[in-house]
Amino acid sequence: MGIIETIKQGKPVPCPVIDTHVHIGACDDAGEFQPFVSLEETIRYADDIGIDVLVTSPITLSFGDMKRTNDEAVEAIRAYPGRIYGNLFVSPSDGYEGAKAVVDKYSKVDGFVAIKLLTGYFD
Repeated sequence: MGIIETIKQGKPVPCPVIDTHVHIGACDDAGEFQPFVSLEETIRYADDIGIDVLVTSPITLSFGDMKRTNDEAVEAIRAYPGRIYGNLFVSPSDGYEGAKAVVDKYSKVDGFVAIKLLTGYFD
């Protein structure tokens, strides 16, 4: 039986459920809506709907601020090890050297599993 059929029957899913596109945190300073502000709320919601693992690029990536976004991801990764992982956010907004420095710094942090690129999104 497939996963969809299992879910429709209300049975537990026979594999880990991983959400690879989660934007955690608040973005009030940009006027963006984010339904869950705290990590606790996000984890509670994931528990309620059966998500085992979250992979995040915090919502602050919309500002293009690599340090802020990656720092928020590190905080979440450390608060929920094995439950939250991060996409290392890289933007061309700080030029090649800035992007390289971010990759050099944060790629050493356990818990980042991918790179989130927003090329062409920022000038």
